[in-house]
Amino acid sequence: MKQLFIIVISLSLFNCQKTEQIILPEYNSVANELIQQVLKDNSFSDCCLLEIPEKTFLEIREEEMPLIAISTKKIIMEKLQIKSDKSLDSLENQTRNFKINSDIINKYKLNLVNNDVLRFTDENLIVCPKGILIISKPIFDKNYKTAVVSIGFGYTCSLGHIEKYRWKNGKWKQE
Repeated sequence: MKQLFIIVISLSLFNCQKTEQIILPEYNSVANELIQQVLKDNSFSDCCLLEIPEKTFLEIREEEMPLIAISTKKIIMEKLQIKSDKSLDSLENQTRNFKINSDIINKYKLNLVNNDVLRFTDENLIVCPKGILIISKPIFDKNYKTAVVSIGFGYTCSLGHIEKYRWKNGKWKQE
């Protein structure tokens, strides 16, 4: 009888506890908002944008440049203040189904080019005289308040810059 009483009391206390539910925004919505801010801040318009691949940013780095992928991962973890690979993997998995909003492409007059175009240099110079802008899928912290995104141009020796953005006063600001 004493055990039953303890169980009943425990259940009633458990049900009375207030749990605060945090509602996070949808990844695609916030990622598109951030990419739009990147385009605006850097005056990227009337240029070509490389189609954002289905693979995650780190998967692409690991395939193309395995030695650099390790340092890239460390940079991202530092900028987002992530302590474990598992946490980063979880955050990066959110990027898998990202689709850039066609309104952004139209607003900034971007010519979306397929990854296959990178193989034909002469054709790219005609189609994309300003170069091919490459933007990675943003990776956000768990609260969607800080993000990292790689920004660069195709056919350069640069790998692109991993930029940190923070949500402040209703917009994304580069730090």
